[in-house]
Amino acid sequence: MSNEIKIENLKFGYGYRSKKIFNGLNVSIALGQIVGIVGRNGEGKTTLMKLIAGKLRPDEGTVSIDGKDPSTDIELANKIIYVASTYDIESYSKLKDIIQCYKLMYKNFDINFANKLMDVFDLGQNKRIGRLSKGQTTIFEFICAIASRAEITILDEPVSGADSIRRKQIYDIILRDYIEYPRTILISSHLLSEMENILSNICMIGAGQILYNGDVDEMKHKAFKVKGTRQQVTEFIKDRKVIFKQLCETNNMAVVEEDFSKAVMDDIKDKGLIAERLSAEEFYMYRTTVNLGEDLEKLWEK
Repeated sequence: MSNEIKIENLKFGYGYRSKKIFNGLNVSIALGQIVGIVGRNGEGKTTLMKLIAGKLRPDEGTVSIDGKDPSTDIELANKIIYVASTYDIESYSKLKDIIQCYKLMYKNFDINFANKLMDVFDLGQNKRIGRLSKGQTTIFEFICAIASRAEITILDEPVSGADSIRRKQIYDIILRDYIEYPRTILISSHLLSEMENILSNICMIGAGQILYNGDVDEMKHKAFKVKGTRQQVTEFIKDRKVIFKQLCETNNMAVVEEDFSKAVMDDIKDKGLIAERLSAEEFYMYRTTVNLGEDLEKLWEK
C-alpha cells in the first residue's frame, strides 16, 4: 500500500478543445492528515479535489489513493465523501431526510453527532434545503460531511458564505473531530489565514502547477521580506530569486524565495536592511500574486 494520494503526469481540461487546467501535474499527499488545498479563484482547487474524489477522470495520467483508482474502485469510493458549496433552490427535501440518506450511504455516519451540530448551527430538521441561504447551505453540507466520518473527507470551500463566527466554529469542529476520529481531511480555500492553525500540510496551486507541497511551518522559512532604501533593496536582490518587489515612493521592499538562514540574516543586517519572516498567508499571497507593485505606482506619475 502506498498510503498516499498520488497524482502523476495529470492532464485535464473541460471539453475537447478547452485549455488544460492541468498539463502534466505531479504531486503526492500523505494520508491521515488535515491538508489545505489553497490557491486563488480559478486556479483548479475544485477540479483537483473532484479528481481525487473520483468525480472526474483525467484526460491523461493517473490519480490513485493507496494504489487504487477512486473513479473506478467501488470499495474506495465508499470511503470518500466530497461536498462543495452548492445552492439548489429547486430542491424541497427536508434536512432530516437528507441526513437519513447520508446515514444509508456512509457506514460510519454519526446521526447523533449530525443532530447536535444542527442544533449548534440553528438548523431546524424540518427546513427544506431549497429555502436555506447560501451560508446555511454551506454549513449543512459541512455537517453531513464531517458527521460521515469518511476515511477521506474532502471539503471544498466549507466556509463559503458563512460569517466570521460560523467560520471559526467550523474550523474548530474540524480539528476537534479529527483528534477524536483521525482520518484524511482535505480542505480547499483561498482564505489561508483562517485555517492555517488546523493544517498539517499545505498544497498550493498556481497556474496549473504545484507551487508548494509540504509542512505549513516549514513553508514560513522558505521566503522572507526585506525593506530599506530603493538602492539597498535593489542591490540585495541582485542574483536572488525574487517573487515580489515594490520599489516606490512609499515603500521599498522585496520578497525573496530562499531559506532564511543565519548567514542570510547576517548579510541583511550588514547591508542595513530590515528583514521580516513571512506568515503562511503572506507566503501564499506573494507566491500566487502577479507582481503589480511597480505597475500600480505608475498610476500616480505626473
